[in-house]
Amino acid sequence: MLSVHRLGKALGAEITGMELGALNGGGLDSLKSALYEHGVICIRDQSRLTPEQQIAFTRKLGELHQHVLGQYALEGHPEILVASNETDVAGNAIGILDAGQYWHTDISYEERPLSFSLLRAIKLPEQDGTILGDTQFVSTAASYDALDDAMKERIGGLKAVHSYTTLTKARQGREKIRGKTSKAQKNTVPDSVHPVVRTHPDTKRKCLYVNEGFTVRICDIPEDESEALLEELFEHIKQPAFMYRHQWQPNDVVIWDNVQTQHCAVGDYSHIDPPLYRTMHRTAVKGSVPF
Repeated sequence: MLSVHRLGKALGAEITGMELGALNGGGLDSLKSALYEHGVICIRDQSRLTPEQQIAFTRKLGELHQHVLGQYALEGHPEILVASNETDVAGNAIGILDAGQYWHTDISYEERPLSFSLLRAIKLPEQDGTILGDTQFVSTAASYDALDDAMKERIGGLKAVHSYTTLTKARQGREKIRGKTSKAQKNTVPDSVHPVVRTHPDTKRKCLYVNEGFTVRICDIPEDESEALLEELFEHIKQPAFMYRHQWQPNDVVIWDNVQTQHCAVGDYSHIDPPLYRTMHRTAVKGSVPF
């Protein structure tokens, strides 16, 4: 029997009694309702979910998205992006080594950013009985609501540039870790301009839509003012009052709504020797043009 349990004050819920591989009809409607209400949902005990079933389920949520870094797709399954610090027998990375270790909204640099992302735990780093590698989430809807009227008026009509190829402060040095993106790959992801305040297409809530990972500047204001305003908004968004920290369990599947959330992977396992490994399989759904 389906059960929904709230995990965080501003966002986050746990769902039990659900098999994603067999979900359809009313069960799918219930899951989407929980996702819109809580922003982030965790479905426990999905050990029997195959890659094919993960892809098929994600397709039920909308049009599948494939990441620009196709070299890190799961072999035979280009729809699944691998985030991992494991290597193959030749010593090559099997996935993106530092995936998401900064605050961001997935693929906000594309004209149609993601609506939903789905992450399945394949291997989790564990030390002394504690699972490391949590994922932090914040509600961009709750953080917008908490702004004072003066700030809401100030940013209400502004737009911002989101970029994959122009590195923000948060992403400086990342190519040294994960390897360079080819020129051909970069050409497939030109910059996009989106509203600083985005209206959720389904819930109609207003959400802050700037993030440390990919938002490089605010349009039509001086550069120093843009930088200062972005820093102020970044710090506001990631306050503990708007945050839920997900502590992974084996066979978890976590789904989040990219319009009303941001997230950051915690790399607390990255420098432990001997290595601890974290491997995740991500599928994603294209969203609509922000307004």
